[in-house]
Amino acid sequence: MSSYSQEMIFSFLLVVLSLALGAMATQIGGGANGSIAPSTFPSVIAFVMAGLSLINALKCGWCLVKERESPHARIEGVAALGVIGFLVIATLYVVGIAFVGFEISTLAFLFVTTLYLQLLRVHSRQRLTAKKVMTGLVFAVVASLSIYLVFVEFLSVRF
Repeated sequence: MSSYSQEMIFSFLLVVLSLALGAMATQIGGGANGSIAPSTFPSVIAFVMAGLSLINALKCGWCLVKERESPHARIEGVAALGVIGFLVIATLYVVGIAFVGFEISTLAFLFVTTLYLQLLRVHSRQRLTAKKVMTGLVFAVVASLSIYLVFVEFLSVRF
């Protein structure tokens, strides 16, 4: 099986999982008539992931038809685990919204995702330092506060 076939299958599976995640996210309650619901942010993330995965799958299918091999066509090992790990984190985020609320789950999602992306860096064989953890925490707090202010203050979303 060629690398394009493998990546195309993986991308279609990612589309299906992302759509399922998006469907779960749309079930999050809250919001008033005419306002943006708390499910908007996780739904957008899920549907963007599905769209990008579909584009990647179509690109791989096109390259299979043309039978061109690219050095960027392979997704294996750490990259595949990275995508799967991000899907797990995103799924826990959507489920977490129902249990602990938007604010806490978004803060945790951004913090964990920041640390996870730092761990996945290919060229960095260094461990997570206290400085990196604190930087991730500051980023998560600032980004969560910004998202909260945009949705609650400017778009009038009520939880």
